[in-house]
Amino acid sequence: MKLVPRKLTSLALATVLALSSSIPALAASNVNPVVNVNANNEVNQIDVEGFKTAVGRAVFTIVIRSLSLYSKGKKISERVEESEIEDAIKEYFDITFYSSGRDLATWNVGRGKDVVLEAGDDSSYGFEHILAKHVPKYFNQYDEAEEAMNNGDVITFFDKNDDIKDVYENLDYVIKKYKSKISQDGFKNREERFKVKGKDGENYILIIKGGEVITFYPDRWNKADIFETYQGPGIPV
Repeated sequence: MKLVPRKLTSLALATVLALSSSIPALAASNVNPVVNVNANNEVNQIDVEGFKTAVGRAVFTIVIRSLSLYSKGKKISERVEESEIEDAIKEYFDITFYSSGRDLATWNVGRGKDVVLEAGDDSSYGFEHILAKHVPKYFNQYDEAEEAMNNGDVITFFDKNDDIKDVYENLDYVIKKYKSKISQDGFKNREERFKVKGKDGENYILIIKGGEVITFYPDRWNKADIFETYQGPGIPV
């Protein structure tokens, strides 16, 4: 999902306020349209369909873009656009042409087999997905995080100060260190999950399918919370 540029956020929220105040159904509905996770991780349930009916799909879309990521009560990231993640990848790997199928790195793991890291996309696989889902600086997977919380699952995160260099160096380290195991089990037609120890001594999960890196994330309890920052009419805080 492409997002509203940050410099338009104030204007967008002002538009939400104006539109919301003009719709009587919003004032009368008392719906709770967004997830608000407080310091005790207590979640207010959402009524998405009721909210969409009250203020319309366009307003709903603008409101849910006002999210931030918090850890231990401190803001650690604003939601970012997918294009920002792609630009950061292009800069780090010094490439101009970018596509989801673009190979960013290749490792020979023996037996004539190569593991490939593709750019991928933010929602499903590859380096872009690793950054968008597990690195606070680039996090934008709020819908998936909300679903995980509702299912009692956890999304784990790299440290809040980690950047592309930190993530890639750990990934490079574990693929080289565990290349024998990866060569044996990482080229099947299903996702294989490897428990590995990174360059920084931390535990990680590396998932590979058919020789392609699907995702890579810390194997530890390092959960961040989703907070709604917009405080417009009809929205509990």
